[in-house]
Amino acid sequence: MTRRLERHCRRISVRRGWEGLVTADESGDELALLPASERYWLREVVLYGDDAPWLAGRMVIPESMLNGPEYALTTLGDMPLGRWLFRDGIPARDYIQLGRTGSLWARRSCLRPNGKPLLLTELFLPDAPLYG
Repeated sequence: MTRRLERHCRRISVRRGWEGLVTADESGDELALLPASERYWLREVVLYGDDAPWLAGRMVIPESMLNGPEYALTTLGDMPLGRWLFRDGIPARDYIQLGRTGSLWARRSCLRPNGKPLLLTELFLPDAPLYG
């Protein structure tokens, strides 16, 4: 998504919201879509195109999967997730779900970088080029 959005602006930037380990109770109902774990890495961000908020993103991955290259997911800082996910090609995707939240489009995917499940939920905000 990062590359697609870059076609519509000069600069993509990320502003982080919550980022850190959470328990299953704190993670929400989406955990039924991931392997059981005591804790999960949760990252919530807003992706901006030329300082306009375009996409709210939420990534969840079981803590037990954060070994090897996937540990880098805990240190992305202000880098868009897509830059890490697609650095070596396209990771396997179990599914993609499309839907609406009010008038906004959303999608949820379970990606498998190196075979490890990562749940990504994206909400396309009103200023996103999708609506233009």
